[in-house]
Amino acid sequence: MDLNRIIQALKGTIDPKLRIAAETELNQLASDHSL
Repeated sequence: MDLNRIIQALKGTIDPKLRIAAETELNQLASDHSL
């Protein structure tokens, strides 16, 4: 699991312009991890 990818996605949730993309990224990471 790439912690930097997770950190950047979490930081993106703070910025309204990046929130949707960041949430999508986090959802993708979560679904990848569950496999």
